[in-house]
Amino acid sequence: MLSVLMPAYNAEKYITAAIDSIASQKIYADIEILICDDCSTDNTAQIVRKKMETINGLRLFTLEKNQGVSAARNRLLKEINPQSEFVAFLDSDDVLVENAYKKGLSTLIGSTDTQLTISKLRMVPTAFLDQGCVGPLSEEWPVLSGINLATCIFRKELLYKIGEFNTTLSYAEDLDYMLRIVEVCKNIVHFEDVVYYYRRHTTNVTLNAKELGEGFRRAIMLHMIRRKKDPTLMDAKGMFRVDDPEMIARARVFHV
Repeated sequence: MLSVLMPAYNAEKYITAAIDSIASQKIYADIEILICDDCSTDNTAQIVRKKMETINGLRLFTLEKNQGVSAARNRLLKEINPQSEFVAFLDSDDVLVENAYKKGLSTLIGSTDTQLTISKLRMVPTAFLDQGCVGPLSEEWPVLSGINLATCIFRKELLYKIGEFNTTLSYAEDLDYMLRIVEVCKNIVHFEDVVYYYRRHTTNVTLNAKELGEGFRRAIMLHMIRRKKDPTLMDAKGMFRVDDPEMIARARVFHV
């Protein structure tokens, strides 16, 4: 079984598409979808409850007060089905492509030594997803390797070894988590396939360049501190694919 974890906050505009894209993967895998509503003030919870009427394995959890994405993910980590072997993440405004998990799951099942698979994402304008992904994909839409949770499938035991997300980080908490993983995880398989569409819209957290940069630097600093305290931890350098500078520059200015 694969457990897909989705934190959600005021996601009423996009969460239906996100849920449906996960549910469509059920044709080749046993999947549960776990959503944590971070005390939304819109209709996010109501939409999820309605979807629960037609999607088996969809479960909703709620936080009593808004605590941020890390707290929401931490709650979901505690709710994973004991029978589940693998875990993936997806944000409530993004969309999986067809057969997104197929290659990664096949690799993990076929190789018990593999602990993690990492694929790629494509940044797309929100209008493309709002139209049901109809039409050609533009070469101008960046394809990134990125340190991004949603491009990965993890063995559950690996995540339990790593523990919870750092709730003191408002930005780059996913980078911090991935760095903690590569410090101890040697067996990673990379794919060139795009597994999901990253929706670019006006409320993306990643549009706040200053705060994101500070979060990135703090995550790197924490990585260095941990390695100084424990030299047996691995350096993250070389563990992730590096995108070409032109693609990264295009992603930074990619508009909605």
